Amino acid sequence: MSDKPNGPYGSSLNINESKKRKSLVTIFKPTKTKYYSEDKLSSYQISEVWVEKNFNDPKIYEDESQYKNILNVYFKYLTENDLHKFRLIKNVPSNLETLYDFDNNDQIEYPDGYPRIRFLIDEFKDTLKLEVIERNPNDSLNWTTEKIIDTIILINKIK
Repeated sequence: MSDKPNGPYGSSLNINESKKRKSLVTIFKPTKTKYYSEDKLSSYQISEVWVEKNFNDPKIYEDESQYKNILNVYFKYLTENDLHKFRLIKNVPSNLETLYDFDNNDQIEYPDGYPRIRFLIDEFKDTLKLEVIERNPNDSLNWTTEKIIDTIILINKIK
């Protein structure tokens, strides 16, 4: 795939490409589009969020192709590289919230100049939550003392 973004598996670069490939499952909208870092000086803005069928070749992406879908979150911008991480929260039957624990999910990629994150998922609900984690501003500590600063709520727009 020549248009494959950086990372361990491929997905469409945007919603229109996902539609052309006939892999689009649904589109999500955040309850707000602009979010701020804890210091309120840095911000990030969400551009597009969609779920598409996982079309990765099992011969090439053996582990990654086992999942049915890929959740894509594109940002218009993130003000500071490597300041934030994002984790997908799922609801479990006991009404407790646990985190998806997949490798490379919090990797921020810039395949077309815009940052994005992707999550391998099988099933999903009409409302998804992304936990926003900010690294410690002290460079000697960085990610050893992460801090949860926000939760992004995503609502399914196609039912």
